[in-house]
Amino acid sequence: MSAVEESLDRISKQKGVVGYVICTGDGTIVRHHNNVTKEAEKAGTLTEDQRKEEDVKWAGKLAESMLELAGISINTVRDLNPRDDFVLFRMKTGRKEVIISRADNIYTILVQEWSSASEHH
Repeated sequence: MSAVEESLDRISKQKGVVGYVICTGDGTIVRHHNNVTKEAEKAGTLTEDQRKEEDVKWAGKLAESMLELAGISINTVRDLNPRDDFVLFRMKTGRKEVIISRADNIYTILVQEWSSASEHH
């Protein structure tokens, strides 16, 4: 297994990670992983074919919406300072956190669950 494969495997196994998508700037999916559908397959609520189909849909929708957000962010960063560049975007919602990073024309989108520190007490 390559260092990249090992890193992706390690990320996907971290507690709270929902999944990730690696795609190009035009939305071409290079790689994806979805822990939610993997768990559903293990539980018997999805067949392997259904899981794969759901994974592709999930990855496509996530890439499309997050690339749109990244495009807005890139333009905003350049408007503020033309010498700066978009590298990382982090957003939290009520229960999820999305991290988008960009290197050249490759985007990595990570979705993970999170809870505030006060919810742990």
